[in-house]
Parts: sequence; C-alpha cells; structure tokens
Amino acid sequence: MDEVKQIASGIITMLKMQDKEDLLEDLINELRNEMQIQARKVILESAVELSKNEVDSLKNMVVSQLGFQPVLVQKIDRGLLGGVRLRIGDTVIDVSLKRRLNELKKHFN
Repeated sequence: MDEVKQIASGIITMLKMQDKEDLLEDLINELRNEMQIQARKVILESAVELSKNEVDSLKNMVVSQLGFQPVLVQKIDRGLLGGVRLRIGDTVIDVSLKRRLNELKKHFN
C-alpha cells in the first residue's frame, strides 16, 4: 500500500509541476473504471477454444449465481485435457478433466 501511495503522490506532484491538475479528476475516474472492470474479471480456462454458445452459457451462469455481468477473459490451457476452470478473484471453480484425474490418482495412492 505504501508503494501505491508513493506512486499516487508522484503523479500528483508531476501534474502540479506541469500545471495539469485539471487532469487529476479524469485520472481518478479512469482508475475507478479500471478497478470496477478488474472486480468483475472472470478468467475462463479451457483445453480448446469454446464456441460462442458455450461461452455465453458460462457467462449466464456467472450472472445468475454471482449477480454481476462478468468481464470474461478466455485462456487456452491444453494441460486441462477437457472441461473448464473459472477464476473469479481468489476463487477457482475447476471442473477440468485434469483435476478429476488427479483426484482419482490420489484416491488410488
């Protein structure tokens, strides 16, 4: 948090030195917008590229279960083998084949 304060202080000082304090309000609004986007960011990982219908279905599930419209970021992770993994903040919902196989492996060891 101290690093953030230092950076913010540096930006404010720079704007003052350049007589551009009027840009501060725009900067704050942009930061707020970015924070709202990050708060709604959901990472969707799959072994293969999903169809638009599959993505829309998952997006609708997030809306119905969590009550917000997600900003979906899709990533391909061939190591998942099948299924999907959703990352919502610190929460991970993993319904991948890789996870299931790892659970079976643990069960038989």
